[in-house]
Amino acid sequence: MAEVAFWEVFVLLSFPQDKNESRRHLHLYHVNKNQASFVAKIWIEKNGEKDVSIAYYGKTKAAKNFSTDDEKAILNAISEKWDDVNAKLDDFFEGKKLVRVIDLKK
Repeated sequence: MAEVAFWEVFVLLSFPQDKNESRRHLHLYHVNKNQASFVAKIWIEKNGEKDVSIAYYGKTKAAKNFSTDDEKAILNAISEKWDDVNAKLDDFFEGKKLVRVIDLKK
């Protein structure tokens, strides 16, 4: 598992098996104290082109409390830093250690 980016109380993760899927995506988790709850799977591309959207939501309390404002902000932030996010995924899938996590708020 690799922490690719974060936004406030949310973290975006990728897992090694994700590189075998047909579309690049991230897993969005809400972090509260030392516990993380799955919120959503987010597509970040389609056919190699930028296409940032929610694939599906989790069934956790955190997913049910995920606001449309948070959704818009996170999707826009991923879209704005799309090249950086893809570069991180490239590094992760090539087995490189991710040292710096992307702060989507900056």
